[in-house]
Amino acid sequence: MAFEKLVNGFRVFKANYIAGNSSELFEKLVTEGQAPATLVIACSDSRIDPAILTNAAPGDLFSVRNVAALVPAFDEDGHAHGTSAAIQYAVTALKVKHIIVLGHALCGGMRALADSDDTLHTNTDLISSWIKIAAKARDSVREKMHDLNKEEQIKYLEQSAILVSMQNLLSFPSVRAAVETGQLDIHGWYFDMPNGKLLSYDGDSLRFRSVLSDNAPTPAVASSSCGCADTLLSLKDFLNTAREQIVTTAEAPIKKTRKRTMTRWLRRMGYALAAAAGAAIGASAEEFSAIFVTITQSLNS
Repeated sequence: MAFEKLVNGFRVFKANYIAGNSSELFEKLVTEGQAPATLVIACSDSRIDPAILTNAAPGDLFSVRNVAALVPAFDEDGHAHGTSAAIQYAVTALKVKHIIVLGHALCGGMRALADSDDTLHTNTDLISSWIKIAAKARDSVREKMHDLNKEEQIKYLEQSAILVSMQNLLSFPSVRAAVETGQLDIHGWYFDMPNGKLLSYDGDSLRFRSVLSDNAPTPAVASSSCGCADTLLSLKDFLNTAREQIVTTAEAPIKKTRKRTMTRWLRRMGYALAAAAGAAIGASAEEFSAIFVTITQSLNS
């Protein structure tokens, strides 16, 4: 079931970005190449996807993901360095304007680091060797915050590790040069998953603060002025109607005028809103994914 969900997900991606309303964006990325303004260094954790978290489109982010979103110090030892190579490429070839180190709460790598003892690991223990990048953050938390409970210590460790990675970024000659000339900014972000908050490190106050202004309005998921309220009274009604039409397509094909209206609305409301409405009328994620693809294919035919 999980694998089928991925296949259905590609069908939706194809309907949206290759054959749908965003096909021009995809074609531009193919013909002109990528030009992302931001490099994101994030954790491999399946719950933390930087593109989903920021609602980014294809081409917006150059992403590196590894255990605990760590950045090693620059090293010219001749060995293979995947994260370091990606950083160098993003800065020297892509000329990104921003680097975001994106850590998060409930990080398994940081919990392992909190419990680790450097004297016990071996050279074949790849995870222990990797998370040692943030060992000085662990040691600092143990020394200065020993009076806190373990969960609070781990939270501080998760955030302190972000600062270690930000410092290590400046050990890369290309990164330091770009920062010193004002061509590059480095940001430390922390996704507080339990509370649904995204925090950014503030160098002035030396604290992590919300990236959102308290007075900023929450952006609408989709425009309310889609121009088709007179034809389709509600999204729920539309989806119910669409379901019936899928079953009876052979007997009652969609009329051209209604087809154009449905196409415009699908493009404007976006798949995210449609999926939410699908859940509201009792469709599972997999079921609605297939429904949406069927509707899109029929409208594009």
